[in-house]
Amino acid sequence: PEKMFMKFSKLNEIIFNLSLKSIGFECFYGCNNLTRIVFPSSLICICECAFYNNISLIEIVIPSSVKFIKSGAFNSCKSLENVTFESPSCLTTIDSYVFCECKSLKQITIPPLVTSIGQYAFGRCYSLTDVLFPDSLTVIDKYAFYDCRELKEVTIHNSDIQIGEEAFPHGVNIK
Repeated sequence: PEKMFMKFSKLNEIIFNLSLKSIGFECFYGCNNLTRIVFPSSLICICECAFYNNISLIEIVIPSSVKFIKSGAFNSCKSLENVTFESPSCLTTIDSYVFCECKSLKQITIPPLVTSIGQYAFGRCYSLTDVLFPDSLTVIDKYAFYDCRELKEVTIHNSDIQIGEEAFPHGVNIK
Protein backbone atom coordinates (compact mmCIF):
# COMPACT_ATOMS: atom_id res chain seq x y z
CA PRO A 1 0.00 0.00 0.00
CA GLU A 2 1.00 3.63 -0.36
CA LYS A 3 3.58 5.09 2.05
CA MET A 4 3.97 1.69 3.74
CA PHE A 5 7.71 1.97 4.45
CA MET A 6 8.18 5.69 3.80
CA LYS A 7 11.47 6.98 5.30
CA PHE A 8 12.15 3.64 6.99
CA SER A 9 15.90 4.16 7.37
CA LYS A 10 16.79 0.66 8.59
CA LEU A 11 15.59 -1.04 5.42
CA ASN A 12 18.52 -2.05 3.20
CA GLU A 13 17.18 -4.94 1.09
CA ILE A 14 13.79 -5.88 -0.37
CA ILE A 15 12.90 -9.25 -1.85
CA PHE A 16 9.25 -9.13 -2.83
CA ASN A 17 6.62 -11.86 -2.59
CA LEU A 18 6.10 -13.67 -5.90
CA SER A 19 2.44 -12.63 -6.14
CA LEU A 20 3.00 -8.86 -5.82
CA LYS A 21 1.29 -6.93 -8.64
CA SER A 22 1.81 -3.28 -7.63
CA ILE A 23 4.08 -1.14 -5.47
CA GLY A 24 2.09 1.74 -3.98
CA PHE A 25 2.50 5.51 -4.09
CA GLU A 26 5.58 6.64 -2.09
CA CYS A 27 5.82 3.12 -0.61
CA PHE A 28 9.63 3.23 -0.18
CA TYR A 29 10.09 7.02 -0.45
CA GLY A 30 13.26 8.13 1.32
CA CYS A 31 14.51 4.70 2.44
CA ASN A 32 18.06 6.03 2.36
CA ASN A 33 19.88 2.78 3.18
CA LEU A 34 18.12 0.68 0.56
CA THR A 35 20.80 -0.92 -1.62
CA ARG A 36 19.10 -3.98 -3.13
CA ILE A 37 15.67 -4.66 -4.61
CA VAL A 38 14.54 -7.93 -6.16
CA PHE A 39 11.29 -7.41 -8.04
CA PRO A 40 9.03 -10.44 -8.65
CA SER A 41 8.08 -11.57 -12.15
CA SER A 42 4.43 -10.91 -11.23
CA LEU A 43 4.95 -7.13 -10.89
CA ILE A 44 2.83 -4.99 -13.23
CA CYS A 45 2.97 -1.46 -11.79
CA ILE A 46 5.46 0.69 -9.90
CA CYS A 47 3.41 3.67 -8.69
CA GLU A 48 4.28 7.35 -8.38
CA CYS A 49 7.36 8.16 -6.32
CA ALA A 50 7.53 4.55 -5.06
CA PHE A 51 11.32 4.70 -4.61
CA TYR A 52 11.80 8.47 -4.65
CA ASN A 53 15.00 9.70 -3.02
CA ASN A 54 16.62 6.34 -2.28
CA ILE A 55 20.17 7.64 -2.22
CA SER A 56 21.94 4.27 -1.73
CA LEU A 57 20.25 2.28 -4.50
CA ILE A 58 22.83 1.42 -7.21
CA GLU A 59 21.17 -1.08 -9.55
CA ILE A 60 17.66 -2.21 -10.51
CA VAL A 61 16.31 -4.86 -12.85
CA ILE A 62 12.77 -4.19 -14.07
CA PRO A 63 10.93 -7.46 -14.81
CA SER A 64 9.46 -7.99 -18.27
CA SER A 65 5.97 -8.12 -16.68
CA VAL A 66 6.03 -4.41 -15.72
CA LYS A 67 3.56 -2.43 -17.84
CA PHE A 68 3.61 0.84 -15.89
CA ILE A 69 6.29 2.85 -14.16
CA LYS A 70 4.50 5.94 -12.91
CA SER A 71 5.76 9.50 -12.58
CA GLY A 72 8.78 9.96 -10.34
CA ALA A 73 9.05 6.27 -9.41
CA PHE A 74 12.87 6.40 -9.14
CA ASN A 75 13.30 10.18 -9.03
CA SER A 76 16.35 11.39 -7.07
CA CYS A 77 17.96 7.96 -6.69
CA LYS A 78 21.29 9.75 -6.88
CA SER A 79 23.52 6.63 -6.71
CA LEU A 80 21.55 4.64 -9.29
CA GLU A 81 24.06 3.57 -11.96
CA ASN A 82 22.39 0.67 -13.75
CA VAL A 83 18.82 0.14 -14.92
CA THR A 84 18.09 -3.05 -16.83
CA PHE A 85 14.77 -3.89 -18.44
CA GLU A 86 14.27 -7.65 -18.75
CA SER A 87 13.32 -8.85 -22.20
CA PRO A 88 10.73 -8.96 -23.60
CA SER A 89 9.60 -5.82 -21.78
CA CYS A 90 5.87 -4.92 -21.70
CA LEU A 91 6.64 -1.27 -20.97
CA THR A 92 5.26 1.19 -23.56
CA THR A 93 5.83 4.53 -21.80
CA ILE A 94 8.52 6.04 -19.66
CA ASP A 95 6.48 8.50 -17.64
CA SER A 96 7.51 11.98 -16.53
CA TYR A 97 10.26 12.29 -13.92
CA VAL A 98 10.73 8.49 -13.64
CA PHE A 99 14.54 8.67 -13.55
CA CYS A 100 14.93 12.42 -13.03
CA GLU A 101 17.99 13.37 -10.97
CA CYS A 102 19.50 9.88 -11.09
CA LYS A 103 22.85 11.64 -11.23
CA SER A 104 24.99 8.48 -11.47
CA LEU A 105 23.08 6.82 -14.33
CA LYS A 106 25.52 6.45 -17.24
CA GLN A 107 23.58 4.61 -19.92
CA ILE A 108 20.07 3.41 -20.66
CA THR A 109 18.55 1.13 -23.24
CA ILE A 110 14.92 2.07 -23.77
CA PRO A 111 12.78 -1.11 -24.15
CA PRO A 112 11.62 -1.97 -27.70
CA LEU A 113 7.87 -1.30 -27.19
CA VAL A 114 8.26 2.16 -25.67
CA THR A 115 6.54 4.80 -27.79
CA SER A 116 6.90 7.85 -25.54
CA ILE A 117 9.27 9.37 -23.01
CA GLY A 118 7.70 11.94 -20.67
CA GLN A 119 8.95 15.34 -19.63
CA TYR A 120 12.00 15.34 -17.39
CA ALA A 121 12.02 11.50 -17.49
CA PHE A 122 15.84 11.61 -17.47
CA GLY A 123 16.28 15.27 -16.54
CA ARG A 124 19.43 16.10 -14.60
CA CYS A 125 20.98 12.67 -15.13
CA TYR A 126 24.35 14.41 -15.20
CA SER A 127 26.43 11.28 -15.92
CA LEU A 128 24.25 9.96 -18.76
CA THR A 129 26.41 9.45 -21.86
CA ASP A 130 24.63 6.77 -23.85
CA VAL A 131 20.94 6.29 -24.72
CA LEU A 132 19.68 3.59 -27.08
CA PHE A 133 16.26 4.41 -28.51
CA PRO A 134 13.89 1.80 -30.01
CA ASP A 135 12.40 2.18 -33.48
CA SER A 136 8.92 2.28 -31.86
CA LEU A 137 9.57 5.66 -30.22
CA THR A 138 7.21 8.40 -31.49
CA VAL A 139 7.42 11.08 -28.76
CA ILE A 140 10.21 12.53 -26.68
CA ASP A 141 8.49 15.13 -24.50
CA LYS A 142 9.90 18.52 -23.58
CA TYR A 143 12.86 18.52 -21.23
CA ALA A 144 13.04 14.67 -21.28
CA PHE A 145 16.86 14.76 -21.13
CA TYR A 146 17.17 18.24 -19.64
CA ASP A 147 20.62 19.09 -18.27
CA CYS A 148 22.16 15.70 -19.13
CA ARG A 149 25.58 17.33 -19.30
CA GLU A 150 27.55 14.34 -20.58
CA LEU A 151 25.11 13.42 -23.35
CA LYS A 152 26.78 14.53 -26.59
CA GLU A 153 25.11 12.46 -29.32
CA VAL A 154 21.94 10.41 -29.82
CA THR A 155 20.71 8.33 -32.73
CA ILE A 156 16.99 8.26 -33.46
CA HIS A 157 15.80 5.85 -36.15
CA ASN A 158 12.19 7.02 -36.48
CA SER A 159 12.01 10.04 -38.81
CA ASP A 160 8.40 10.78 -37.73
CA ILE A 161 9.27 11.30 -34.08
CA GLN A 162 7.98 14.35 -32.19
CA ILE A 163 10.72 15.93 -30.11
CA GLY A 164 9.57 18.46 -27.53
CA GLU A 165 11.06 21.79 -26.60
CA GLU A 166 14.55 21.47 -25.10
CA ALA A 167 14.21 17.67 -24.95
CA PHE A 168 18.00 17.43 -25.14
CA PRO A 169 20.74 19.69 -23.77
CA HIS A 170 22.09 22.36 -26.10
CA GLY A 171 24.81 21.01 -28.37
CA VAL A 172 23.62 17.40 -28.50
CA ASN A 173 24.14 15.96 -31.98
CA ILE A 174 20.91 14.20 -33.05
CA LYS A 175 21.40 11.70 -35.87
